[in-house]
Amino acid sequence: MQRAKELFDEIDQAGRKHDKKRTLVDITGMLQFESAPVIERFEIAAYVGETQTRGTRTAFLLSEKQMMPDKFGENVAVNRGGNVITTTDLKEALEWLGVASANEAVGGDV
Repeated sequence: MQRAKELFDEIDQAGRKHDKKRTLVDITGMLQFESAPVIERFEIAAYVGETQTRGTRTAFLLSEKQMMPDKFGENVAVNRGGNVITTTDLKEALEWLGVASANEAVGGDV
């Protein structure tokens, strides 16, 4: 869990350093997250919501196995001030970030 918080801090700091307001975080390859206990997911999501740089948007792309049906992590983060979405659909994530396509994102603000 501590490593997940550190990774989010690195992502958030890189966004500030490069003046980026929108971030796509693809965690589909983090297989250990598939079996993460609910309390651990809660703590990570709460941390994201509490520490996310204000004025930014973060979309988290998860696999079907990682996603909880009720978007638990998203709700926790949003309830703590985060501006986040969790989804298994790349197109939905990009649309929420205001990016029309992955090609646009490559040279854009994501």
